[in-house]
Amino acid sequence: MAATAARSRRCGSAHRSARLRELLAHALARRTAQRPAGWKLHPRRLRPRARPAPQPDDRQQDWLAELERKEQERSGIRSLKVRFTSVFGYYIEVTKANLANVPSDYIRKQTTVGGERYVTEELKLKEKEIFSAEEKSLARELELFGQLVASVLAEAATLTRTAEALAELDVLAGWAVAGARVGLLPART
Repeated sequence: MAATAARSRRCGSAHRSARLRELLAHALARRTAQRPAGWKLHPRRLRPRARPAPQPDDRQQDWLAELERKEQERSGIRSLKVRFTSVFGYYIEVTKANLANVPSDYIRKQTTVGGERYVTEELKLKEKEIFSAEEKSLARELELFGQLVASVLAEAATLTRTAEALAELDVLAGWAVAGARVGLLPART
């Protein structure tokens, strides 16, 4: 009866370990070529990450590209670019040769060697939207990571017992291999 109860506990803990293994396998994604320096967490898969600046999603990228095209058309400045730096955020870059064509609603942000950087009210609003979305995403990722850590900690005792059993099995297997190399055989009963 005691042996059956112990076996039942081991099966139950094996089942919980299998669930934990599955959770970890689905939650942690391997590093990708796009993010070699960090990992990314997102709703169904947690991936730790270190990313210095918010990255606009595809919709926002499309919006920024459309803004660039629209502003090039409106101003007649073909070299106009919408860009981002972690220090200044999003801006519209205009070369010195085209400064005379800058629309009056542009707000100068910075002077550079090759030209000027500007913002518009529309671009400022989009930047706030992108930063806000990034903050919400990071908060969700941290929440999910906390849940993952809690799941692992809940199984700490089972994981410790499993590690101890594997260590014992490793020692016994090592002794068996060493004994076989010198010609020792197991005792027969």
